Amino acid sequence: MNIGIMNNPATDPAAEVRWAASHGFEAIDITVEGPRATREALRGPEFRNVLANSGLAVVGHLGWYYPLDLPSDEVRRGIVDSLMADIEVLAELGAPTATVHLTMMAPGRMFTADERVAFSVALLREVIRRCEPLGVRPVIEHVRGDDGHLAMLDALLEQLPQLGFHLDVGHANLGARANATFRLLQRWGSRLHHVHMSDNFGHDDLHLPLGAGNIDWPAVVNNLKACRYDRAITLEVFSNDRDYVQISRDKLLNWWR
Repeated sequence: MNIGIMNNPATDPAAEVRWAASHGFEAIDITVEGPRATREALRGPEFRNVLANSGLAVVGHLGWYYPLDLPSDEVRRGIVDSLMADIEVLAELGAPTATVHLTMMAPGRMFTADERVAFSVALLREVIRRCEPLGVRPVIEHVRGDDGHLAMLDALLEQLPQLGFHLDVGHANLGARANATFRLLQRWGSRLHHVHMSDNFGHDDLHLPLGAGNIDWPAVVNNLKACRYDRAITLEVFSNDRDYVQISRDKLLNWWR
């Protein structure tokens, strides 16, 4: 298990890598997003040099704003092309995975759940096919923890065995009667490829430091250890004061020990 941070896409990505490496983190979760972490910036010689000399493990992350379930074949092809352009950059940087979000936009009053899943499967199947020669595994990240959303997640993972699972513990707390982390690990722990951690109170995705919300972190850690999870964990603690992400790392290490 190694602990990392995600680069802030509004900040120079080379500076983000330098900060992570100089403050004892072991991984960088590179999100390909504007305004600063663009494909062009991530292909620039300064960023490549800084990353190569950082010693950080790399994982990949795609923009949260790509919908999966649009009914238009033409629009889906455009989304796939844009996703693949981002994934090609991540492959060049050595990322073994690329996270896609379970973002739905098709209105439920017009399309059934099965139709929305079918649209999403068609898009993701093409992404998986085009990722194979790049050596990058697409992984799906849920954005809520309620039953309806997780039913969509279950359907995608059942129909796409090549798709990996990305657990976001903060998202698992949103809209759920109880944090869905434990249910998700029981069902999909064998396909778990990445983990995001942040805290909240179950209503909004606040990205608080660990321990600042109502998530039972020792229980989360015990369940991850029971799955023998040993890949990267990204602390998605979004604060201008980065003492909080360092405190969260120290707390996580203490719970893990």
